[in-house]
Amino acid sequence: MRQHPVRIMVATMVVVYGLLFATILMGKSPKLGLDLQGGISVNLQPVEKGKVIDNVSDEQFDQA
Repeated sequence: MRQHPVRIMVATMVVVYGLLFATILMGKSPKLGLDLQGGISVNLQPVEKGKVIDNVSDEQFDQA
């Protein structure tokens, strides 16, 4: 028994819309990714020969 591609596509769409409708009815909302909820920030500091450099010239900044 051979299935028609259109029937498979329609069945898939019915399942997808059914799941979407069920999700909306239950009041669930998607949880956003870590980067959209505040996430983690990284602050880099220049280091030369193991010591942190406080004064960075524009030339050094452009090079980085």
